[in-house]
Amino acid sequence: MTASIDTTDHTIVRIGLIRRLPNAIPILLGVVLVSAIATLDWATGPIVDVSLLYVIAVMAVTWAGTRRHGVLVAGLAAAQSLLASVVEVRQLPMSALWNTTTRLGVLVLVAALLGSLRNALVDQKRMAMVDPLTGAMNRRAFQLVAERERLRAGRDGGAISLAYFDLDHFKEINDARGHAFGDGLLSEFVETMSRAVRGTDIVCRMGGDEFVLLLPDTDAREAMIVVDRVRKLIYEHCTVDATPITTSVGIATYRFPPSTVDALISGADELMYQAKGRGGDTVVGMVIVGPWTRWSDSLSLTQPAEHTRVF
Repeated sequence: MTASIDTTDHTIVRIGLIRRLPNAIPILLGVVLVSAIATLDWATGPIVDVSLLYVIAVMAVTWAGTRRHGVLVAGLAAAQSLLASVVEVRQLPMSALWNTTTRLGVLVLVAALLGSLRNALVDQKRMAMVDPLTGAMNRRAFQLVAERERLRAGRDGGAISLAYFDLDHFKEINDARGHAFGDGLLSEFVETMSRAVRGTDIVCRMGGDEFVLLLPDTDAREAMIVVDRVRKLIYEHCTVDATPITTSVGIATYRFPPSTVDALISGADELMYQAKGRGGDTVVGMVIVGPWTRWSDSLSLTQPAEHTRVF
């Protein structure tokens, strides 16, 4: 079972790789451009041929919207060109129909080629920023989004939590059942987690069987509620030979975010290892109330510090 493409697209939009505009905006842009070109065509008359400018209009609308928007504007441009020819000669000659059909074919071809190019570019960006196995964010994408959330939490003064998940006994399962089974289990894990988290939460695969869940604007109590819901759903839906999969989780809640994303992650990472040290299937959480100096690049939670509180 693989993660749904909807989740992947949502992830890419969160990162900012896809700039999706409402349908009305590309259409409005096309109408404005075609109207402007038509006005220029009527003003210059047959002396100057401005029909090539319609290609620019189709390209602009296709890039701002979709291939469908580009084809729609191509049809509008062809119709406008045909109307200009009819008004000019007061009749509908066959040459006008031929020219309009040819122009329409060229404009539709431009929209199709540019739309394919844009889709290929988006796919390349998706491959670079999303884990290909599970559909979750990869570490590179997570660094970008987490840095933005870290800065926002520092600016607004809100709490931010991060949960670090590790699948218990995954190595033994992978060795016993094979890598294909292990890959399927990881994909099912992410799909199940994605159904349990909120729309503002961010799921990332750090590598292997380790995942992080970033919880913006979330205090320790809310973070524990989300993590409990995730673990319950995983326990119910992710099984090996009818045996539920369990997880070891570390939750670090920051009243003041540390100075780097790596420090944000390392706090929850160390708590996760404490959970594994207790035999697995355990959650260990800590509230770090700070404030931390801006130049601190790491955060050690081996022992609770002066500005930490275990829960």
